[in-house]
Amino acid sequence: MNSSLLLTIFIAFLYSIAAANTPEPEAADPEKLSDCVKKCLGPIYKMKRTFLYVFENFEKVCELLEDGAFCAQKCEKEDQHKFWQFTTFYRVYCVNHEEELEEHLPCLKAAAKDVDSVCHDRCRTVNKAEPGMNKQEKLDRACKAVECSTVCYFHEFAQDCPKAQSLLIRMNLDQINEVSLSLHPKQHEGMSHECRDIHNLEYMKAAMLASLEE
Repeated sequence: MNSSLLLTIFIAFLYSIAAANTPEPEAADPEKLSDCVKKCLGPIYKMKRTFLYVFENFEKVCELLEDGAFCAQKCEKEDQHKFWQFTTFYRVYCVNHEEELEEHLPCLKAAAKDVDSVCHDRCRTVNKAEPGMNKQEKLDRACKAVECSTVCYFHEFAQDCPKAQSLLIRMNLDQINEVSLSLHPKQHEGMSHECRDIHNLEYMKAAMLASLEE
């Protein structure tokens, strides 16, 4: 799978939860998905993609992921792999860190509405394509939007829920690591620095922690 597709996956579920404007699977994926995996992703794509929705409906969100995973077992192996790539965000929250997250849900839920609004306003212009931009320039802009969104959400939630700070760092790094592991080393080498940065654990960790000092 090419680096453009993987970045699309990452952007779709990391950045667009801030922008709440993820397209349908056909539009999000430059390589057409099979009908089988589209069916399994359908209910997940229909969810409102804001942190407020995720935290207020955490059990429902995780049940939809579980149902989708069961559905994907009937698909071809390659499609199962794509399903898990497209649902990285939800898997990190609902599988990797579910028990830890539940302790902090009341605080995160209370903060989420304002945080969604702040980060949407702060990062929406970063991803705005300008007339005459080529494909690489648009991709670079999207990668900067991912960075902006990641740092903004971490900063705002960590400020409002300081007890969750360590968990927020680990969840963000977990998401980044999941995507990075899907890339071949040569794909990393071919990226622009804007896109390479959002796959760099040390860079992103430093950016998140630095935001707390501002």
